[in-house]
Amino acid sequence: MKDKKTNHDVFKALALITQLGIGMLVPVVLCFFIGRWLDNLLNTGFFIIIFLILGILAAYRNLFVYTRPLLKGTKEREQEKFWRAWEKRGGEGEDRRRADRKEQEDEHKK
Repeated sequence: MKDKKTNHDVFKALALITQLGIGMLVPVVLCFFIGRWLDNLLNTGFFIIIFLILGILAAYRNLFVYTRPLLKGTKEREQEKFWRAWEKRGGEGEDRRRADRKEQEDEHKK
């Protein structure tokens, strides 16, 4: 049973790495060729630089979009761990956690 879960996790991680690589490579290469084509068409030399910068920015945007759900899950686990420790020390506990969850749900709705 554990082998199937381990294989699933490995394939999931491999798919994410592939998606990140393609998501970063395609905008940079595509913008490079568009800039080069415009430079050749208009006999200029600055479109390649402009489009290359746009491609790099698009690649970082893709990186952010792809990794955001992973980082969000980590943050929620850390908050849960904090509130459990808070309850053990005699803090407000469940009421505060409910309020935090409601705030998070409200933020996701926006």
